Amino acid sequence: MFSIAAYYGGTSLLSAFSTAVLGHEAWLAAAFAIFINLFHVWLYMLLIKNFPGKNIIEISIEVFGNFIGRIFGVLYFVLFFSYGFLNINVLSGFITENVLPYTPPAAVLALFIAVCCYAAKKGPEVLLKYAEVFFMVSLGAILFNSILLLKDVKLTNFLPMFSYPVKEYVKAAHTQGVIPSSGTFLLLMYLPNVKDGKNIKKALIKGTLIGWAIMVFIMLRDVAILGAAMKVFGNPTFETIKMINVAKIFTRMEILYAVILIMMFFFQISTIMYCNSVAIAEVFTLKSYEMLTCPLGVLILCFSLISFESSAQHAIWGENYAAMFSTFFDTVLPIITIIAIFIKKIVKKRSALPRS
Repeated sequence: MFSIAAYYGGTSLLSAFSTAVLGHEAWLAAAFAIFINLFHVWLYMLLIKNFPGKNIIEISIEVFGNFIGRIFGVLYFVLFFSYGFLNINVLSGFITENVLPYTPPAAVLALFIAVCCYAAKKGPEVLLKYAEVFFMVSLGAILFNSILLLKDVKLTNFLPMFSYPVKEYVKAAHTQGVIPSSGTFLLLMYLPNVKDGKNIKKALIKGTLIGWAIMVFIMLRDVAILGAAMKVFGNPTFETIKMINVAKIFTRMEILYAVILIMMFFFQISTIMYCNSVAIAEVFTLKSYEMLTCPLGVLILCFSLISFESSAQHAIWGENYAAMFSTFFDTVLPIITIIAIFIKKIVKKRSALPRS
């Protein structure tokens, strides 16, 4: 539950993908995105129900057999790997633009990846313990910053409303619904390590609802402070936090935000690297995944440095293509798998019937 909620918290930078489309009305799309989020939870629960204790790649091999199942596994690896270098690229843009503008990105990211590799080697038990602590710390910081911003709230910043074409709201809701749900899909790789499988459904639903509520709350707060300027900034939340100034004592709070954001990205990237390593180990039937984390970390670093020339280019891709790219892997492929499961069940039942 905390892991899913923490993953949602780490996507706060990616909310700019929808604010670039709708500006101060992006919170409306985020509010409707809960239906997409819960649809994904329901979809994944169908998979878990039929194959308890197995991760998504093991399920694919069980359903489609060795050859096609491993092709699905390779496709899922492509998704996990792309999550890795795309998220690192986002973090690189944030650090070079706001934290260490004169430091080469490769130098900072190499150290960051090294720590993530070490964490991924420790396995899901350690990563999930991190998630609980990180979530509590980030939630406390969000509430504290929001209290300090109360004096700057302007309700008129929410106006006008519903001023965009319907297709723009659908586009932003799709983006805001699919991208955070990637965390839920990634965490399906942890299922073989879960001892008590009975509470997985509750954990998935609660984690999704908590993460979604925090995401919408942050967007509402940012709109109340920035208004129409939401559409201008690449990271509206960072700009909002920069405006905190209470009696000249509580100021420069964006430093705290930067530390917490990097911390949440550490959890995200470590989780992604673990999933990447396990995916390769499953596809090629390797005994251990630990030896794969460092080579994959180097590849993720290299791809992150060459994937986009600038943060603006990444933002354009995120606004227009990111959601469609993710939808194929974490929605269409699971739906195909579920259809195949039901077909196999029907065929099995018919073959079991006595012949007249």
